[in-house]
Amino acid sequence: MNTDFLLKYVDFTLEELKSINQFFHNQTIVKNELFLKEGDICNTIAYIEDGTLILSQVSENGNEQILDFFSAGDFVSDYVSFLTNSPADTSIKALKNSHLLTLTKKHLHHLYGIMPNFQKLGRLLAEKYLLDFAQKLKTSSLPPIIRYEQLITQNPNIFKEVPQYMIASYLGISPEWLSKIRSKS
Repeated sequence: MNTDFLLKYVDFTLEELKSINQFFHNQTIVKNELFLKEGDICNTIAYIEDGTLILSQVSENGNEQILDFFSAGDFVSDYVSFLTNSPADTSIKALKNSHLLTLTKKHLHHLYGIMPNFQKLGRLLAEKYLLDFAQKLKTSSLPPIIRYEQLITQNPNIFKEVPQYMIASYLGISPEWLSKIRSKS
């Protein structure tokens, strides 16, 4: 298994990468399979080597609300459940066959304990997650057309990977409204 993707964040030594490699596991999930089911405790974090996953939750009216998209190069987890050991209020599902490298919470904490560079990785990823969350919070009150334009700028291939109705759900608008926005852009 190749853990070189970690070098994007921290300059691990070859020995550190060999040590880390033994704790990550390959996992393939097929289209529409759940990586995490709402109500389960999330004990795993995954790096997406290939594929697309969505983070969603069921709204009060019973509809699926798309909260986020993840694709190759992203880490994915229900971080609240992962950190607090509480049942997840979200689900994570594959939109297409996906290959993941997974790391359990137990192994994560073991690596934190034996490797300062892995602690640095954890801090950098937590900071990235916090910045991404803050940006999403900041843009959530913007008009739908601006949120759409930002989404397309950040992820130009999203319509190739994700059905339009899910993108509309993510933006908090109807699929019809999204079609109108797309026709004007």
